[in-house]
Amino acid sequence: MRRLSSVGLASQVKRRPGRRAFGVPIGGPWDAFAAASINESLSLGLNEAVWEISGQATFLIESDGMIAVGGDCEARRFPVWQGEEIRVACQGDGNFAYAAFREGSPLPLAKLDLFLPRTRVVRVLNLKLPFSAVMGRMGNRLGMRFVLVPSVRHTENLPSVPCDVGVIQVTPSGERIVLGPDGPTLGGYPQIGCVIQSDLRIVAQCPPGVALQFISDCMSSTS
Repeated sequence: MRRLSSVGLASQVKRRPGRRAFGVPIGGPWDAFAAASINESLSLGLNEAVWEISGQATFLIESDGMIAVGGDCEARRFPVWQGEEIRVACQGDGNFAYAAFREGSPLPLAKLDLFLPRTRVVRVLNLKLPFSAVMGRMGNRLGMRFVLVPSVRHTENLPSVPCDVGVIQVTPSGERIVLGPDGPTLGGYPQIGCVIQSDLRIVAQCPPGVALQFISDCMSSTS
């Protein structure tokens, strides 16, 4: 399957474990649950490469097989034939859709439920003070930016320390940046916690202008 054209961004992504010590981001999909689900529906490995689409993209099918597409709502699996063009777009209010392809004999049609939890609560490790923030302009694979109202500025200038996917950094202007799969491996902004892996898809699929509540993971486990 080859990308033919796109509106927005479409790229093939796959995790690169074991290289962060050398300054290489781990990569992989922002919404790992959606990506793993469509791979599983095609009997592919959960960490096989998928296409991550922001906006919409058109794919040229180069051989007969099955395609699975999904995002923040549902996933569908259906047969495709050589020479077809398939358009994939984000569903609902989500920021990302995913597509995977398997060459060979068709499988039965199928639908999968990928609906996000209705909660707008994100659990964070090592977070001392809970906060609410609004998703600003749409982020990217480096990170998602959230704005506090009112903003809280700071002038801290810290030495660079290791970062990982889900780490929340605070910029001098007071923005909170949740680092994404292609985010930096080192950073000098203050770090206030790290979003737990299962809640990263809530951050990834949060539309601009929507507020999320970030709470300590300890608070959620004792409530």
